[in-house]
Amino acid sequence: MFKNADSVSVSGSARIRWEVKDQLMDSNEKAEDKKDFIGSRFRLELKFEPDSKSTVYIQPQFTKFFGGVEPTTSGATSGSLQDTRLDIHQAYLDYSMSDQLSVRVGRQELAYGNHLVIGNVGWSHVSRSFDALRIRHAFRDNKGFVDGFWSQIEDVDTEATFNTDSEFSGLYFQYKGLTYVPALDFYVLHKGDESNVDPNPDSFFTFGTRAEFDFDPVAFDFEFTQQSEYESNQADINLSYNLDNIRIYAGYSNAHKDYQQIYPTGHKFLGSADLFGRRNIIDMRAGVNAKMWENKASINLEYHKFSRNDDKSPIYAVSGGGFAGSTGLEAGTEVASEADLSLRWNFSEKSHVVLGGAYVTPGEYLENIRGNNDNGHFVYLQTSTSF
Repeated sequence: MFKNADSVSVSGSARIRWEVKDQLMDSNEKAEDKKDFIGSRFRLELKFEPDSKSTVYIQPQFTKFFGGVEPTTSGATSGSLQDTRLDIHQAYLDYSMSDQLSVRVGRQELAYGNHLVIGNVGWSHVSRSFDALRIRHAFRDNKGFVDGFWSQIEDVDTEATFNTDSEFSGLYFQYKGLTYVPALDFYVLHKGDESNVDPNPDSFFTFGTRAEFDFDPVAFDFEFTQQSEYESNQADINLSYNLDNIRIYAGYSNAHKDYQQIYPTGHKFLGSADLFGRRNIIDMRAGVNAKMWENKASINLEYHKFSRNDDKSPIYAVSGGGFAGSTGLEAGTEVASEADLSLRWNFSEKSHVVLGGAYVTPGEYLENIRGNNDNGHFVYLQTSTSF
């Protein structure tokens, strides 16, 4: 029982997004591949502090595509005598062993750095969370931390059929106490499956470093990742220049043909159309962001040019899986170009609406895969609020 009301806090958020995607899957305006849907996400955040050392956090989440069929029912839930289920996105215990040492265990989001390697994919209505244990040592004066974490992705002991256990673990160091360097990160990650029969060759280590530099009005950041089993790597570089309410930026990404993306927030980087994953891809980009009317409104315009890192290897989807039709044998290095635009209006302190979209032009390689070269587009309208 909580006798003190200050030991209980309730917050949450609500989001609804309408999306239209057309000709992104086949680049053929004569074929019907248009997708038009409305998705929603409603969250509660319940925080209980039974004492000064313990915290219980529970985050129920309701997600629904309007008119969608719920897999746990016999059909549609809209206009029927069936409801969509309520899921739990996060539920964990947090123990403060001291002012600097804490332990968190349960279902939780893991997100580090710029979310390029490990992110929560906030764009998704469901988003990503892990069944994990995290131990954190925080540096004094909020100058960084060292995290050690272990996550059970799949446990064979809970299934009826034989399979391999899947685990994800790592050490992540971040320091914020350097002049002109807001963040300096180093990390070691391990991802893989272990079988009682023999080791799974997909087990591998990932070593990485990331740094942010701020020489106002110029800012620069980079992240480099090297993987052991595949002898592969990726690099991501960004440069920006700030002029009052205008930010001009450019970036470059290059991922080896064998690079294995871990758990990134993909939508944040390689174009808002979400076509390509971080493997065998080169992305050259530039953009401008402007804030207006005392930051009540903003506009962001961004351009991407995608090509293959290795012209004898296939490209991959945003999920990390295979890209439909790509074998690597098709001719062409240039994959596609993409122009992204988003307009945001903050109509209250905690509520806003965003209108955005993408226009994709196939390159030689994408045209050879699909046999078509019609442009594709993506449009969305999203409103969000928090409390």
